[in-house]
Parts: sequence; C-alpha cells; structure tokens
Amino acid sequence: LVQELGGNSVWLGYAVGAFSFGRIIASPSLGRWSIEKGYSTTLITTTTIMLFGCIMFAQVYRVGSLYFLIATQILLGVGSGTLGVTRAYVAEITATRQRTTYIAWLTAVQYGGFTVTPIFGALFSYLL
Repeated sequence: LVQELGGNSVWLGYAVGAFSFGRIIASPSLGRWSIEKGYSTTLITTTTIMLFGCIMFAQVYRVGSLYFLIATQILLGVGSGTLGVTRAYVAEITATRQRTTYIAWLTAVQYGGFTVTPIFGALFSYLL
C-alpha cells in the first residue's frame, strides 16, 4: 500500500509505527477516562473510533495520500488503546480466585485476534 501511494521504506516505517504511536498516546487517557466515565462508555467510544478509522482506512486508495494513511493509522491506534481498560474491567467483575484465569483468556483472545485478523484481511483482499 505504501509503495502504491508513492512511499518508500521510511514511509512504511511511519505507517507501521503510527498505529502504535496512537495506542501509546491514548492508553493512559483512556484508562483515566474509564475510571471517570465508566467502562461501557469508554469501550463504546473507542469502538466507534475504530469503526470510523476502518472506514477512513478503506478510503486510503481513493484519497491517495501517505499523510492520510498515517492519520488513519494513528486514529486506529487511538481506538485500540483499550487493552488496559478491558483487563481492568475483567479484573473488577471477576472473583479474586478466578481473576488470573479470566485475564489469561482475555489476553489469549486479544492476541489471537491480532494474529488472525491479518489473515482474514489478506483473504478478503484476494477474494475482492
């Protein structure tokens, strides 16, 4: 995608790093916000941000700008900055004896999703 938009390996690094940058910037604020506003509000808001980011990412080819790609990646990172929020939520609603098990399952599901979704993305891009 970066090469098709006229970028080089440096731009590829920016595009990959932009997602993590957005997550790092957003995570502490989202943690504080989840305490102030509640877990549901925080998770619904970040899911909405992710939805908007995915719609924007789908338009990268149409826009044709590397800067738009970077902005989209940052927005997606902000929307996905809730790993700590989801773990805090699970820790709060589970009994102390079961907490480790549920946190382990949550972590496995989250990282399983990180692993599997690129496979689905590649499959859908091949089919479409």
